[in-house]
Amino acid sequence: MCAIIKTIKIWEAAIGMVVNIICAFVLHDNNGHKHEDYNRHSAYLHVVADALTSLGAIFGLICAMIWDITWIDTLVAVVCSAVIIRWAKNLLFDTGKILTSRNDREL
Repeated sequence: MCAIIKTIKIWEAAIGMVVNIICAFVLHDNNGHKHEDYNRHSAYLHVVADALTSLGAIFGLICAMIWDITWIDTLVAVVCSAVIIRWAKNLLFDTGKILTSRNDREL
C-alpha cells in the first residue's frame, strides 16, 4: 500500500475517532447513576469501541509506515476485539439480570 493511501487512511481513522469521542462525551452519564438506561449505556460502549478501533487502526498504520510491521494491525484487532467482547459480556449479564428479575406484583 503506498504512503499516500496510508496517510489518507490515518486521517480517516483520526476523524472517525474524534467524532466517536464527541459522541461518547454526549452519551456518558455524568450523574453517577449505575447504568440505569442500558440503551444509552450500550450506545456509549459502541462509540467508545469505535474510537478504540480507530486508535488501533492509526497505531497499526503508523507502525506499518515507519517500521514495516504489518502484523501489528492483526494484533491490535485481536486486542480490540477482546476488550469489546468483555464489555459486551458484562452488558449482556447486566441486562439479563434486569430481564430475569421480576416481582410478584409485576406478573
